[in-house]
Amino acid sequence: MLPHHHLQSNNSKAVDIAFLRYSHCVCQFWSHVAI
Repeated sequence: MLPHHHLQSNNSKAVDIAFLRYSHCVCQFWSHVAI
């Protein structure tokens, strides 16, 4: 395995986590708006 590929994989995981956090915040925001 190439080190570059390993770095890309780690970066991808970080992006996934950030996206999940962002989605969670958006869901909370819309739930408050709905109420």
